[in-house]
Amino acid sequence: MLATWIRAWTCAVALSLTGMLAAASTQVPAPPPASAFGQLPAVQFVSISPNGKLLARDDASQGSRRVIAWEIATGKTLAAIGIDESNKLRGINWADDETLLIHASVDNTLPCETGRACTREWMRTLSVRLDGSKPTLLLMNDPYRRWVTGATLRSVRTPTPGKVLMSTWDYSPAKHSEQIGSNVPLSERGSSGWVQAVFEVDTNSGKGKRVTTGTPYTTDWVMDASGLPVARSEWHPAQDSYSI
Repeated sequence: MLATWIRAWTCAVALSLTGMLAAASTQVPAPPPASAFGQLPAVQFVSISPNGKLLARDDASQGSRRVIAWEIATGKTLAAIGIDESNKLRGINWADDETLLIHASVDNTLPCETGRACTREWMRTLSVRLDGSKPTLLLMNDPYRRWVTGATLRSVRTPTPGKVLMSTWDYSPAKHSEQIGSNVPLSERGSSGWVQAVFEVDTNSGKGKRVTTGTPYTTDWVMDASGLPVARSEWHPAQDSYSI
């Protein structure tokens, strides 16, 4: 399950009418609760399928957040995916006309220093097929990458059907480090064993195959029109140097 955390809040003003004269009540209304100023929209994300025939959006009208996919022409609902209350919905994409990509985050607390725990937001992407099969976690179920805080979806449309491109931190067992993923300080990344890499990910199995590797100082990737990586940016703090 993936879930919701919002409700719509409305306020009505009562008027009493006597004959042709409308008299406003002199009673001072109670101040609204603090939650009235912190609610999220009922709908946050909308995505249309590549063939233009299907639509997906999140919905909180029934009290809990879910993602609904339906046919535009007929209004027929094809799927309704619930969002677990411990997760936050972060986005929706169509990988193809039969597969939705749902991006969600969860707060995770782990030891980060001696005697101290740190809570950080961990991002994950799941693929959901419209045939009702179980959602699949993309890329991050690897023994090393499951401890990385997240991955970035780089290309939804690629030359190979059923594949998307994602980038994340990848670990080389030849170099040991107790630091994890993007929490590794920039000054220590050169010897941490963690490098940025781009993976071709199967949306059915969730498994990834490395396409190209950057360095511990890679900050971003550039994709061409076909969705393949052609350039990357690098930031070396010790040298105060930025390059592409």
